[in-house]
Amino acid sequence: KAGNKTERKIEITSIDDAGPSIVAKSSSNEIKMGTNNKTSSYFIVTYSISGGAISCTPDTTGALNVGNHTLKCVATGGNGKTAEATTKLKVVPLTPSTPTITTRLESSSGQVYNGTWTNKSIYIEINPGSANDVVTKFEYKIGNGNWITASGTINGNKGSFVYSSEVDNTIYVRNCYQNNCSSASNGKTLKIDKTAPTCKLTANSSKISFSQKATDVQKAGITKNKSADYTNATVNISTGTFYGYVIDKASNTGTCNIEIIETSSSRS
Repeated sequence: KAGNKTERKIEITSIDDAGPSIVAKSSSNEIKMGTNNKTSSYFIVTYSISGGAISCTPDTTGALNVGNHTLKCVATGGNGKTAEATTKLKVVPLTPSTPTITTRLESSSGQVYNGTWTNKSIYIEINPGSANDVVTKFEYKIGNGNWITASGTINGNKGSFVYSSEVDNTIYVRNCYQNNCSSASNGKTLKIDKTAPTCKLTANSSKISFSQKATDVQKAGITKNKSADYTNATVNISTGTFYGYVIDKASNTGTCNIEIIETSSSRS
């Protein structure tokens, strides 16, 4: 009734009624598995004067498996209007880099194997050539032989297996993603011999000696003891049992014996 009033003037200079625009840079794309790109990088977005934001599914490509995928992004303007676009993405397998190989005796905690003769199995440890390698299997070959899938353990992109067959050759390994395989590693010499050497004793008029030994015998000795002794390669004849002991380059041991029942000093 007093007639008091307040007046406010609002001046509108423009109204944003335009929505955002979003288009794919390409209708199809290709990356290697593990490549971690922002999904929004595959699109071109234009906002009106009120600006806006973009959200994508998925947000990045790093976790996508091998195969075909659809990338989708939605642009939302500051005025609430939206636009969306999609594009195709193919994730292709990785071909692993050339791995490195370490050889140890028996297990991962064994002594590093130096390529000399041994009668033990060899633990083969395969390390990836690149930290980003994706490995589904690893293979080995002996010398110029065929590649063989190793039935060992894969831990991430590392692997291991045990080689136990007798061999005198070089081993090579490679890592594979499915059927895409790396180049062969540097070779490692394997010399495994698990066979005991053989021998045979003979007697003449005065001595006991070896009449036969395996070709790989490195050390040999004759004794009447039932424990190995490599002191004498021949011994004087007498009655009783004589034992021949032989050892090869791989430390395998073998034994033979001869029993002398009677000796005579007669010239005849």
